[in-house]
Amino acid sequence: MAENQKNVNLLLSKSIAMYKKFLFATISCLIISVMVQAQTPKDSIKVTYSSTVNKTPVQPTYYIDSVPVSKKVYTGGIGQDEIASITVAEDSAGGKIYINLKKRIERNFLSLKQVSDKYVKSAVSKFLYTIDGTLFTDEETTLDENYILSIHVVHPESSPFLKENKLAIVQILTRSKENLEKQHQIRIRGAASR
Repeated sequence: MAENQKNVNLLLSKSIAMYKKFLFATISCLIISVMVQAQTPKDSIKVTYSSTVNKTPVQPTYYIDSVPVSKKVYTGGIGQDEIASITVAEDSAGGKIYINLKKRIERNFLSLKQVSDKYVKSAVSKFLYTIDGTLFTDEETTLDENYILSIHVVHPESSPFLKENKLAIVQILTRSKENLEKQHQIRIRGAASR
């Protein structure tokens, strides 16, 4: 367990180092932009454009048991006790994170788009996705199909906003410990009688 914690700490420190480089570049661009704007006359408006300030940091590529998954992978299906090791390799393409599991399990990673294509029957083709209540805006985010507990679809007819935008919401619940415990609970709503 201590070895896993060391690996997680190493992963975090390397990730922080990559983001510090990005933040340094962003702050440098902002400082230069402010200096340039401070030199303009008061009666004119100076507009500057920068492609580096709005650039999102490059995400690492993930490998689980040497199998490449998406750069945007939902790893909630992998428990800390299942991880044998984590290795971080830095390169110019954003780095690589290798997660080796103690026990090899057949995993079937699908993008959120592939999940909706496979399981959702709807007349609309635009979706918002949530995984365990967290909104995911990139439909290329992947998760292990075997880790899906249930999928609930909120159809456009249920909301004027959804109907107007021809949009459905795909709510995915995973097989997390919390969700599995809640699955067997029965909730009764109403007022208590005296």
